[in-house]
Amino acid sequence: MAWKHAPAGCSFEGLVTDGRLLFVLDRRGHIQALDPASGDLKWTSKEVLSCNRGFGLELSPAADFDAVLVGCDTGLFALRRDTGDTLWRTAIEGGVAGPACSERAVFAGGSDGRIHAYDLRKGEELWSADCMADRPDDPPGFDGASARFAGCAARMGAARTDGQRVLVPIFDQCRVVAVDAQSGKRLWDFRTKGWTYGGVTIDEHNAFVVSQDRHLYAVDKNPAQLAASKTWADAMLLRKHDESLEFKGGIHDREWAWCDSLFMAPPVLAMLSKATGERKYMELCDKLWFKTSDYLYDPSEQLYFRDSRYFNQKEKNGQKVFWSRGNGWVIAGCARVLDTMEKNDPLRPKFEKQFKEMAAKIASLQTKDGTWKASLLDPASYPAKETSGTGFFCYALAWGINSGILDREKYLPVVNRAFRALTESVDPNGRLGYVQPIGQDPRTVKYSDTDYYGVGAFLLAGVQVSKL
Repeated sequence: MAWKHAPAGCSFEGLVTDGRLLFVLDRRGHIQALDPASGDLKWTSKEVLSCNRGFGLELSPAADFDAVLVGCDTGLFALRRDTGDTLWRTAIEGGVAGPACSERAVFAGGSDGRIHAYDLRKGEELWSADCMADRPDDPPGFDGASARFAGCAARMGAARTDGQRVLVPIFDQCRVVAVDAQSGKRLWDFRTKGWTYGGVTIDEHNAFVVSQDRHLYAVDKNPAQLAASKTWADAMLLRKHDESLEFKGGIHDREWAWCDSLFMAPPVLAMLSKATGERKYMELCDKLWFKTSDYLYDPSEQLYFRDSRYFNQKEKNGQKVFWSRGNGWVIAGCARVLDTMEKNDPLRPKFEKQFKEMAAKIASLQTKDGTWKASLLDPASYPAKETSGTGFFCYALAWGINSGILDREKYLPVVNRAFRALTESVDPNGRLGYVQPIGQDPRTVKYSDTDYYGVGAFLLAGVQVSKL
């Protein structure tokens, strides 16, 4: 132990340091500055702060404004870092929680239910953003009124900012609100199923939120990146989805009428549901997946037809036409949906059931060289390796083992043979060969054939195999 500092009748909280001084709040309501090397007291603030409801310290990042920013029950204070003298103060009814600073402003969530922004140097208000008009309903078991302090409209947590946006957790509203740092305009909110415990931690891409619903959430800070997906998904929600999936009349532009689409669309809806917290997208994923499944999945073969045009077609050996890559798209898409779903999601068992059925069938169709040929039920007609379907099957089966859905002892040899065959299909220049060109049914394949989707499947497989 280097030193200790405990004046009589005094305890500390809210530590922050700039390397030169260590700043703390004592229980008497004073800010103290200590020498971090020796523990010697350098100054005690003249201001006596009330900190029964909220408190936080933050250091100004601006080189020309050397201050400590303090949030407390009466509002915001800026103190000189070298002396503790008050530079400015602003009153906010009910006070504020911990502030956050950019080069030009200081931000804090207030007990008045608003997020406030003040000029860092002058303490003049720049804007305030209301968080009460759209206050959500309380999740079951988390009564907002019992979580708020008496006389306060909201119970805000410590603010965080990256200079572009300001994020504030609102404990009693079970959500985090993000606003634009320049204008205060609402960007998004993320709702949990329990009180938002503690503050928000941010990195370059995400905001991390802990909730008393027993979950830690990673939330994309810039949901503008989700705008196109959300617009598409919202349009899908407005459709009746009562058309037949018979492959004619441009149905593939409106519905998931071909098996490839089950890799393209459902994982997006599942991920959008997780990113936004909106259940409706997961429910739409379930509805449309099993609409397509009911139409294209052959329960007797436990495989998917590519689309309705193949219902009555036969291979040379008289077997039904089941395209390797088409079924690869499906089982890989199912794995990606399951990977996004909560373990206790009531929709999950249906997806797991189909995943297990397909996995068992696909494993039984692996050929001696470790690959699956372009035609799953007539490999002799297409004897060359086919690495795009093989890549997707290898990925899905390896993911199934890693997730605990598939039996390791049964499926690991299948995965190992498949991955060995994939690596042996890479030429001396690092190019994956035997990738069937863009198509819709089994075709011949050459060593010189390659394409990005085959490489993508190989990379997906490699990630999962590395975890085995």
